[in-house]
Amino acid sequence: MYTNVIKETFRGCQTVSLSDEMFISRVISFTEEVTPKSMETLILQLLHLEQSSPGEKITLLINSPGGDVTSGLAAVDVMNSLTSPIRTVCTGMAASMAVLLFLQGKERVALKHSTFMLHDPSFSGGDMAGVKPLNMQESLDRLFQIRKELAGIIAECTGNTLDAVYEKTKTDCYMNAQEALEFGIVNEIGKSVFGFDTNTNQKG
Repeated sequence: MYTNVIKETFRGCQTVSLSDEMFISRVISFTEEVTPKSMETLILQLLHLEQSSPGEKITLLINSPGGDVTSGLAAVDVMNSLTSPIRTVCTGMAASMAVLLFLQGKERVALKHSTFMLHDPSFSGGDMAGVKPLNMQESLDRLFQIRKELAGIIAECTGNTLDAVYEKTKTDCYMNAQEALEFGIVNEIGKSVFGFDTNTNQKG
């Protein structure tokens, strides 16, 4: 697999990683689980691009199984704070928390064979054995609060009601690109990552 390119500069020919070369073009590829570490990296990349050229479009490619809600919401807040418009592109699957990241795009594009998956948040890790009832209730209350918060974001971004979102997320709900377009997750099914399509399916 070739992950480097040869680039001619004023210093002569240099080997540059493809990810660095794309980053220079303001394209970020996120293909990991949503974790504190991966979100720290994504946030730093976004802030760097914002600082280097405020207001210039950033393209974020997403192919992720989702993951940690708290870390994902930190990235959501940062994405919403930028002056640079973000074009999110699903290049494979956006699942769970990755859908919330995808929804922060001013332009939200699904490639033809993209898949999306929504579901309610769940307990992560640990063992409920030996947990006292009051502590268990506190955890459940917190989980329902997170569910309401995430559903609210999805509803606001897609134009659906909270009840419609809850209906979708009560089980693992898989959608293809067309179904995601109809639900409002996607606003364009495109053939190009960079938005050069002349014939795309758009909502509305």
